Amino acid sequence: MRVELYHDILARKVFEKASTEQKARLRIERFIRERYRYYQESRELLSRKSLNFIAPYLDKLQLEPEHRSFITASREALRKRIRRRRLSVAGIVLALLVFLVAALISWSNASVQKKRAEALLEAKLAMEDGDVSRAYRLVQKANWRKGGPVSQKMAKNIILGLYNSGLRCDMAHKDSIVALDVSADGSLIMTASKDGAVKVWGKDCELKAEYSHQGAVISAQLAPGETGSLVLSAGADNALILYDYKRKKEILHHDSPDALSNACFSSDGKLWAYGTSAGKVYLYLTGRPERECYTTEVSGPVVAVDISTTRFLLAATRDSIRAIGIANPLRPTDDFRAFASPVGPVEAAAFLAESVIYIRGGQGSTLANFDGSSLALSYQKLNDAFVAQESFQWFWMNEGPSLPYQLLAGFSKKRGARASYALVYHNYTFLKYSVDFSAALSFACISPDGRLILLATSDGHYEIRDADDGILRYKISGAIENARFLGDSGWMASTAGPLAHVWCLPDSASQSPHADLRRIEKMYDKGLYEHSVNLSNTHK
Repeated sequence: MRVELYHDILARKVFEKASTEQKARLRIERFIRERYRYYQESRELLSRKSLNFIAPYLDKLQLEPEHRSFITASREALRKRIRRRRLSVAGIVLALLVFLVAALISWSNASVQKKRAEALLEAKLAMEDGDVSRAYRLVQKANWRKGGPVSQKMAKNIILGLYNSGLRCDMAHKDSIVALDVSADGSLIMTASKDGAVKVWGKDCELKAEYSHQGAVISAQLAPGETGSLVLSAGADNALILYDYKRKKEILHHDSPDALSNACFSSDGKLWAYGTSAGKVYLYLTGRPERECYTTEVSGPVVAVDISTTRFLLAATRDSIRAIGIANPLRPTDDFRAFASPVGPVEAAAFLAESVIYIRGGQGSTLANFDGSSLALSYQKLNDAFVAQESFQWFWMNEGPSLPYQLLAGFSKKRGARASYALVYHNYTFLKYSVDFSAALSFACISPDGRLILLATSDGHYEIRDADDGILRYKISGAIENARFLGDSGWMASTAGPLAHVWCLPDSASQSPHADLRRIEKMYDKGLYEHSVNLSNTHK
């Protein structure tokens, strides 16, 4: 008993003289031995907290092999528990993600199918209202071949109705289209817009080339004749651009210090001209655009310029009209004295045919000779019978290589409008027929070959008639603000707001272009993938 007590006292003195680190190590060794004895009784390994407690001193401890095996077994058991816990958490998270994705897909499909059904219903209503252009875009939005709750029978009926209407595809701008032109062979369409963009399209509405002004486009025109790969445009940014759309390259970019009037080509495309608010008129050779070949000044801001088939250059101001003979554009010899506008402030002026000028002013419309002299008998009769009438609104003339010329004129009525078709001969104008409408006429034109006439009304309808006898060939709903026949008259391009459309015209009302549904599906699906994004952005 006395020996054991002496041993404890000695051990206590040794422990008190030990360093702090030695004391900590001795305590941890004793802790491990005690936990090992407890493990032998209960089979309970060290916890994570205990392992973290002994970890800093583990390399410095003097332990028996069984004690180190005990620590290793505890660590391995802890790693297994952590791995199992992580796998469980990952499984739960994955299950939640799968459920969430499935729910989102289901919700998205339901939402898309609902939108398709709504778009198709709107398309049906648009067809019933006669707005085939809107119906076309809504069917694109519905993407009716995708299935879902959309009525396939309804979709087929709408698709067939659209196809039989003649509408084939459409082309989009971000703002209203202000200019439309087509190439001589009818294979290309040019559109220009208030958004500043000038675009050249194929007959299938495929974009071929484009360029932009920094402001709205004032005028734009495709060059006729052999120079047909050029576009001439004038913009509100005072820029005049001559662009080669085949090479996709600017030939000329001129920034004028003054505001521009319209710019125009001659009928053969070899000359072009423009005017400015400073009263200057510039004439260029298309083949030598780097420098003007002729410049002249008029008394006031230029309202309009034009070049006649007989090689006269027209320069109109608000108060006067002036013509310059340009048979030799490098040395113009005939500079005629300006004459006052007979119809008040000039709003528009252009050559009607040969050297006869059409003038629209604040007091009505009239025809005038290029030098202000008396009109030839045929044009005087034309002026008295049509243009000078108070109800006269507009005209379209096909100036062919020889007489008679074709004339289409529009007149307002108390209720609606009247369109008259006439032939202009040397000594008289022969009225062939007139067509009355219950709504105002929004646009009319004659096909290049002179076989067909287009008459569009403000209530969203248009019709195609034989020019010779006025017999109705084709009538359909569709808003038209401007239009051109494409070459052989079998196709037509038109504009309404920010959209341009391409129509296929049947030869008669009994020859509606029916086709098998699969081919129609393919055509309209192509339209969907190529144009639906642009159309949805522009149609608000």
